[in-house]
Amino acid sequence: MSYDLHITRAGSQLRAAECPIPRAQWEAAFEGWQRAGEIEARFYWRDGQIWVYTVEEHIGEIAAFAAANLGARLLGGDDEEYLPDGTAVFTDPACRPDLIPRAKPTSSGTR
Repeated sequence: MSYDLHITRAGSQLRAAECPIPRAQWEAAFEGWQRAGEIEARFYWRDGQIWVYTVEEHIGEIAAFAAANLGARLLGGDDEEYLPDGTAVFTDPACRPDLIPRAKPTSSGTR
């Protein structure tokens, strides 16, 4: 069975534009992902999120990639969150915090 999923930093895929993943960042991360060409999935960047069309067996791997490489989460069409082990967590998207990238400290320790 195929799934329509979203890689986003927002608490809900409907608010992805509020915490966008820049296209250049997505492309760089995807190019560096060694498994990208081996899994059965299609990826599309649009409006600050990545749309993913995949089969169930790859959900955990894609979720792990999203978290490790983009500081993002993998959400389903009903805003369920998929974890790196492939399980789904159903929480109220309004109570789920956004994942906003933090500024990296400079060499002097200030921002």
